[in-house]
This record gives sequence, structure tokens and C-alpha cells, in this order.
Amino acid sequence: ISGGKDSTATLFKVLETHTPKEVIGLHCYTGWDSSITLNYIKELEDFTKVKIHYTKPAMSMLEIIKKYKPNLTIRKCTNLLKEIPTRNFIRQFREDILFFNGVRKDESSARNKRYLNINPDEIYEDKTYSTKTKQRVYVQYPIINFNEEEVFKYIKENGFYPNPLYEMGY
Repeated sequence: ISGGKDSTATLFKVLETHTPKEVIGLHCYTGWDSSITLNYIKELEDFTKVKIHYTKPAMSMLEIIKKYKPNLTIRKCTNLLKEIPTRNFIRQFREDILFFNGVRKDESSARNKRYLNINPDEIYEDKTYSTKTKQRVYVQYPIINFNEEEVFKYIKENGFYPNPLYEMGY
């Protein structure tokens, strides 16, 4: 749960079929999170009654930039700030995991191509995490076919609001 519109809409979509006690929220703390976003996530947690856990990466974003000098071909940030901390979090559970991903096809032509045949109602085995943890990890893409307007509308239909940073132009 990043605190962005897509993760917020995804959480509400998940709560259509799962109770708050069945859902475990996860925020991958990067060290660059705005206090507005962190407050928003806390309000989302209070509103939905879903416990949101926070990961802490081994290196900060600034340390990663200084060490690896990421660019379009060297992309360490996602791996070090999100994938590895998520994998470490998953390892504490003994049973298989169903992970909900808030990616949308309309975010870019590359995502549209990559997720072209994904059905929001289907569950897929997640190769990123399943091969690196003891349990199997499955993934579902509940908002894969939403466009940006539908995401904002869906959040409001669920009685909540988007992160205030959107109104500030971020």
C-alpha cells in the first residue's frame, strides 16, 4: 500500500471479497515518503480496519543512488526498496500467499502489452516471489482494467478520498 491512488483502489477492491482481518497491508518504506503520504496511509488503515505493516530496506534511496547510480538500464531501486523487503516480509508466513497488485494497463503502453491477457478475476502464480520463498505466492490484479478516472471515482464511491498530494500537483 503505497498511499497512491492505485493501491488505495486495490485495497477497496480486495475488501469487496475479504474481511479486514483476512487482509494484511504492506507499505514498503523508502525513506523518501512524504509525511502527508504516511498520514494518509494511517487514515486509510483506520478507515478500513486493515492492519498495515511497514518494511524497512537495508539501504536508503539516497544510498542506492550513490552506490549504483540507477538509470534506465540499471534499475536497483524497485528491487532493493520493494521486492527484497516484500520477500522478507512474506517469509514470516508458513502458508501460501495471495498478493494483490494495483498495476493498471492504461498506465503505459509497455504495461498494456505486458498485462494484455490478464483477467482481474483470475489468480496467477507470481514467479517473482514464489521461486525465492518457501511458500507459493499468487497474485491477482483487481484494477488491471481501470483507467485513472475510474480509480479516483472508485475511491470516492467507497467513502474515502485520494492522497492529498494529488490535489497539490504531485
